[in-house]
Amino acid sequence: MLLPTDWEKIPDSKKELKLGGHICKIINAYEYENPKNGNISIKIEFDIDENSEFDGYMANLNNSLNRWPNEGCKYFSIKKENLPFLKNFIKILKKSNKDVEIHDLAGEYFDLNQLIGLKIGGEFGLNEYMDINKDIKTSISLLTFKDIESLPYIGKPRVKKIDGSYTYYDNYYQQEEQQEYQQEEISTENETFDTNIYDDESGDF
Repeated sequence: MLLPTDWEKIPDSKKELKLGGHICKIINAYEYENPKNGNISIKIEFDIDENSEFDGYMANLNNSLNRWPNEGCKYFSIKKENLPFLKNFIKILKKSNKDVEIHDLAGEYFDLNQLIGLKIGGEFGLNEYMDINKDIKTSISLLTFKDIESLPYIGKPRVKKIDGSYTYYDNYYQQEEQQEYQQEEISTENETFDTNIYDDESGDF
């Protein structure tokens, strides 16, 4: 191909999002009905703030997927027992946007449009998920919303495991490396001592 004359001015592609804290901006907020069970929740679509080196990160994924990415969505159930999570989210928004009045008076209609454009902190880590082959993979995802002032105090990057528990990034990959090493040892033993693989009646290695 013939490179364009302004090749040097063309920006590099977006960087992969770093683990840790980022300021986010709410792009959309609306009531969402789950097509599988009919449950209603508040769906928040967000992106990385335009003043960040990662601005437009979710929008770029949107362009690739032709839909807003799961990594840029957060759902809040409106079931009574789950309302504390939504209430805490609004509390964090108020702390992060002190110059904006958010109307959430008891018994009155809550306008979700008032949330669009507001900024909020986000803690991003790795999130385990199971792919179509039932293999466990990880993706960079929002772990939790935080008020913007607390972002500098986020500690080591975390990983949310598929069982809902959390571990630190370093510990997670140390465990992964240890498991891989153990699998390699087993594989080597099997090749060398294949006649003695099943010494135990249970058939365990």
